Amino acid sequence: MPKTAVVENEFITLWYEPETKIVSHEFHQPASGNVFRTAMLAGVEQLRNNGAYKWLSNDKRNAALNEEDLAWVLATWQQAAIAAGWKYWAIILPGSAFGQDSLQQLIAAFESKGVVTRAFSDISMAKRWLTAQD
Repeated sequence: MPKTAVVENEFITLWYEPETKIVSHEFHQPASGNVFRTAMLAGVEQLRNNGAYKWLSNDKRNAALNEEDLAWVLATWQQAAIAAGWKYWAIILPGSAFGQDSLQQLIAAFESKGVVTRAFSDISMAKRWLTAQD
């Protein structure tokens, strides 16, 4: 069964893949505020509704999160995603060093809560690793 687009707009596309039970997103350009939060919460719903626990993030075209979004991720989204079953995260880091630094903060925070995280430069390698996780 092919992946299904759950959110699709000019900033981000979020899919659910029933066969592998992977939630994935790809930024087309930097996103923030309601656009960013709506997509991330839609992913949490996919985790919860489908018993999924893997997330593949293609953040290559994203930028560093602004302070408000970073605080929201750490205070709200992280807890919701983990409560929904999230365990494994494969991520393609943003191209900019500033964006990479921002995501390294999140990686450390998620790993401290038990999410196994790996960063990749190649999407096929990231998906291969994520698919191999139990």
